[in-house]
Amino acid sequence: MKSCASAARAAGQQFFSAATNALASGKSFTDATAGQPIRLSELSFNLSSPSIPGLDPGVNPSQVKAVAATNTVGTVSAFVPTMEGGFVLFVRERKPVEEATAKAALNGFLVEQRRERENDAFSVWFAEQMKKSGIQQLVEGLRL
Repeated sequence: MKSCASAARAAGQQFFSAATNALASGKSFTDATAGQPIRLSELSFNLSSPSIPGLDPGVNPSQVKAVAATNTVGTVSAFVPTMEGGFVLFVRERKPVEEATAKAALNGFLVEQRRERENDAFSVWFAEQMKKSGIQQLVEGLRL
């Protein structure tokens, strides 16, 4: 007897084949889903967000984002099995990052890089001061 998850995986594989054939014959993805025993979810997200609004809780957002990042616009991804079944992803479009979002991310990145370089410089300075002071030899001498 097949489990629900294995039945869902079989249906997902069949849908992948049907959708691929439908797109190859010039049909839209929406047309390819008509009459199929699947649940269609339209998701809008960016790859840097930690979650995906509207995503089924049984699907790992990182897995969806990884597939979305490598999938070509207008094509169907291969069927991706999950614990409870699986998914097929169709990337309708990719929108460019808004300039304000990009600037904010860049500013945050620059602040973090500056902080790391300052920490590195302090660590080098501190190590030199320790060496000059002779404290290291004193500490080693106390361990005897």
